[in-house]
Amino acid sequence: LLGFAAQLWRWPNKLAQALSLATPSYRCNAHVVEALGEQHLQAVRIRQGRRTLEIPCDYLACGFGLVPNVRLASHLGCRLEQGAIAVDQQQRSSLPQVLAAGECTGIGGSELALIEGRIAGCVASGQADQAAELIQQRRHWQHFAERLLRHFELQPQVLQLARADTLLCRCEDVPYAAVAAAPDWA
Repeated sequence: LLGFAAQLWRWPNKLAQALSLATPSYRCNAHVVEALGEQHLQAVRIRQGRRTLEIPCDYLACGFGLVPNVRLASHLGCRLEQGAIAVDQQQRSSLPQVLAAGECTGIGGSELALIEGRIAGCVASGQADQAAELIQQRRHWQHFAERLLRHFELQPQVLQLARADTLLCRCEDVPYAAVAAAPDWA
């Protein structure tokens, strides 16, 4: 976290955002291990570094990273790289008539998504010169996205959290054990 924070001077608005999120309750290098309670949530067990803490609570919201939505692009036949739509400098996918911008090309924040959208819009409307002018701005935000991904990479131990009785789908009462041996997502 300190390595990431030390580089934020390059993105002043992200530095300000980070400072606004820094509270005494922010826990570095931590993840939820288990929600505890019978009829309702009563506490949460957290792993922080090598310590395990139990914290009383009434509500829990947790996330384990973001995943680009590439379903439509995949159905169209666009090439994917590292879970995102592969695009060239002009935001063109492997299908020249399909341009892509934003989180579907990789998670990188709203600033990167907006620049990519502007580039794609310029390319789609035949304004190649204006698109070329935006490419350096995009590179600036791509550097931020690369650092974000590197410093906040999902820790391998999180992939080991699910137990046999962990519910994957509450609507259809599907536990992890029912799909653990499946060869693919389908």
